[in-house]
Amino acid sequence: MKRDDIIFDIIEKEHQRQLKGIELIASEN
Repeated sequence: MKRDDIIFDIIEKEHQRQLKGIELIASEN
């Protein structure tokens, strides 16, 4: 696995985590 692939994977996971967080916040309001 190339280093760029690893970085992209980390960014993608972080992005998914933020989307879930936004959904949770939206559902609470």
